[in-house]
Amino acid sequence: MRKGTWVITRSGPGGWPGDLYMNRRINFLLPEWYRRNAMKKDLLSKMNVDNLGLRCDRELFCSEVMVNDLIQSSIFCGKVKTKTGIDHFTKTGIVFTDGTEVDADVVIFATGYKLRAPYLDTSIVQVTYSGREVWMSVIMILFAVISACLPVHQMCSLEALYISLYRRVEGPRTLQICLPPRLEHATCACIGFMMTIGAHGPAFELQSRWAVQVFKGNCSLPPIPKMLGEIRFVRQMIYNRYGKHIIFIPPIPYQDSLAAQIGALPSFKRYLFTDPALAFRILFGPALPCSYRLVGPHPWKGAVAPLWGSGTSTVMPHGHVTLGSRNPIIGHCLCKLLYF
Repeated sequence: MRKGTWVITRSGPGGWPGDLYMNRRINFLLPEWYRRNAMKKDLLSKMNVDNLGLRCDRELFCSEVMVNDLIQSSIFCGKVKTKTGIDHFTKTGIVFTDGTEVDADVVIFATGYKLRAPYLDTSIVQVTYSGREVWMSVIMILFAVISACLPVHQMCSLEALYISLYRRVEGPRTLQICLPPRLEHATCACIGFMMTIGAHGPAFELQSRWAVQVFKGNCSLPPIPKMLGEIRFVRQMIYNRYGKHIIFIPPIPYQDSLAAQIGALPSFKRYLFTDPALAFRILFGPALPCSYRLVGPHPWKGAVAPLWGSGTSTVMPHGHVTLGSRNPIIGHCLCKLLYF
């Protein structure tokens, strides 16, 4: 590995799925330094990244991550060997940057995909190449903690390949994409040009719902110059944060921002007085997709039941299980919050 990586296991506190803890609204109300230190403490307690050769040269939340439960045991038993970056190739093998050399018959370049939209005219979405093309690693793409794949416009001065899309920015950390900004009328939406940690379906659904409201005229867009200016601003912010042009944001702020634009974001204050237990679940529990059907366009009367049954439905596929409490997920979350 040239720069190392942060390794996240799929299981979280108490043996529950880790994304049930990360993807909670309360997490994103806490200071980033607190969340970073808490998560680092948990990750480093599970493995020695120096002994494994996985030490990342960038802080957590400022680099890619690997979601993997087997990498540590695979390195220990010799199935996987970590190496530094490649310096050059020889006729019979590879020389690494630490000076070691190995003979190799085959080298596989896991370079990923080109971020392109060849089915769209260049007057709508401009794709610009400068220097070398930036290829995104397949492995890193699959496991990157992204909230939005924010394509950008005309990266002429930087070595990157991006697509220019826009979705209104509510704040400096809220990055959305969906609509090509150069269309005279909002008649085209690019759904699914993004990656997240966890399920992609909820984000894609909210993109579709937001795009429909734009088409219907219920959500307005700012002028084209303002949209392009916001794209350039966010592009530079991403580069300053990660040192390269990747998009790496948790999904909940992204989904909540989309939902807020169409009136589908459940209000903690509203339910605090009418249904305190539900308000507590919305804030401290997993941010499940059904929470965006409580209010807004096309609400669902049955959306409350999955919120209360999330613990049972999570472990039901495992076979015969017994839950020790009604809200085990929330209980573990509060304990971990106080522990960190």
